[in-house]
Amino acid sequence: MISYIVQNAFGGREIVGSMVEFLRARGFDDALPGLAVNLIVEVLRREIDEETNIRAEVLFKEEVREGRIKFRLRLDGRNWHMLPRVETTQSPRVLTNSSTE
Repeated sequence: MISYIVQNAFGGREIVGSMVEFLRARGFDDALPGLAVNLIVEVLRREIDEETNIRAEVLFKEEVREGRIKFRLRLDGRNWHMLPRVETTQSPRVLTNSSTE
C-alpha cells in the first residue's frame, strides 16, 4: 500500500515495522493496526511523501551548489520547453500549472 512511494520492499517493511513498534510502545495491542489499517496507511503515505520532498529538495540544492546540475539559456533558441502534461509510470498524479500540490 506504500509501495508506490517506497520502491524497495525491504525499506517499506522496515517503515511499517517501525510504525507497529511505535504503536506498541504507546500501549496499543496487535489488534489496532488491523482495525485502523486505512488510517495508518494514509498517515504513513503522507509522512513518507513529506520526508521524500524534503530530502529531494536538499539533494537538488546540493547538486546545484556542487555544479552537477546547471541551468543556462541557449542563444540558438533550442531551450527546453515545459510540457503541459507528462506521462509517467512512477506516479499516479499528473501535475499541471493549475495544480495546488
